[in-house]
Amino acid sequence: RADFVKGVYLSYYGVGDRTLREQVLGLLDRTELNAVVIDVKGDRGFIPYESRVPLTVEAGALGPVRLRDLDALLARLRSQEVYSIARVVVFKDHVLARHRPDWAVVDAGTGSPWLDNEGLAWVDPFAEAAWTYSIAVAREAAEWGFREIQFDYLRFPSDGRLGAARYSKPSTPEARRQAISAFLERAREALVPTG
Repeated sequence: RADFVKGVYLSYYGVGDRTLREQVLGLLDRTELNAVVIDVKGDRGFIPYESRVPLTVEAGALGPVRLRDLDALLARLRSQEVYSIARVVVFKDHVLARHRPDWAVVDAGTGSPWLDNEGLAWVDPFAEAAWTYSIAVAREAAEWGFREIQFDYLRFPSDGRLGAARYSKPSTPEARRQAISAFLERAREALVPTG
């Protein structure tokens, strides 16, 4: 790993657009940038490559963007000694929350998945069954050759009608801390063997 990581970010849509992707990656050749963060599981829950995690297909997470040459992209980054970081959005996952409403934060008024200010559903951070999915996506990214995993939205919702949000357990500050810490412990156990 470089002493200082100076990176650029390719969103879910950015990595899927060849022109934009090439413009951003060109910066790695012309500047002091030495890292790239790539959405492996973006803000809406979509995954931009053909995942081997079964739930990605079942949930409909293989969305409108398809990066057909992930192997080639990662090989290119390795050859340029670019540090690759996979961004995995964890609990803000509209796709999974709609597919598995039993894992979603629930709107107390409607009984449907609760929506934030962007109109997106979240997975309940207390729903341990849902943890396995994001951890499997992260492990797959590590196996693809990403050198680091960046978990994002690894938290409880903070905008929208929060008073209407209902969780599977009482949402006390201590319970929240314990849920996030337990997720990270489980993720670490899964990812350490990948290096």
